[in-house]
Amino acid sequence: MGAGATNAQPLLSVGALAAAYRRRCRPLSPVEVTEVFRGKIVDIGAKHVMIEISGPENKIEAFIELMRPYGIREMVRTGRVALMRGGDGANRRRQKSADEEQ
Repeated sequence: MGAGATNAQPLLSVGALAAAYRRRCRPLSPVEVTEVFRGKIVDIGAKHVMIEISGPENKIEAFIELMRPYGIREMVRTGRVALMRGGDGANRRRQKSADEEQ
């Protein structure tokens, strides 16, 4: 991607029950499924795990289907989230705004 290119993709956060893993209802634990999908464990306790997954829609849907047997307690999804690469987009807007005020 060149200058000014964006990296946009949907984001999903899932809270699931850890108790289902102890019942061995799936061959992989929620943590192992998260690792396979290159997700991130953002919180974990004796009875829950909170996971972040980002990527294409079909990846997110596949992850949700694999997590359903564990008992998804809550789920929050976004649409596409994007920032310009290079990090100077906000600075350009501030400079343009300052120039317009003069």
